[in-house]
Amino acid sequence: MALLGGFAYLLYLVMTGGKLSVPGPMAGDRPILWLALQAIAVATVAAAAVTAAAVARARQAGPRGERVRLGLLVAGGVVFVPWALYWGLLLP
Repeated sequence: MALLGGFAYLLYLVMTGGKLSVPGPMAGDRPILWLALQAIAVATVAAAAVTAAAVARARQAGPRGERVRLGLLVAGGVVFVPWALYWGLLLP
């Protein structure tokens, strides 16, 4: 969700020139939509951390398919963090 929302918001800004667009309601110096995307990005990282803890538990006892599934989810979370930092989703 954060990935698609981030791309959609950035595409909207690029297509409208950024200067001509009305970002909507603001909270401080940021649009509410951008703050919502940042909250979703933080929730995504938190979910990846919880999944990493589940991988540690599943490693001790659990079917191989479960470990692979959880490992892929953690890998997606690890790839998401640098992407979100690059686009400013995880920056204050």
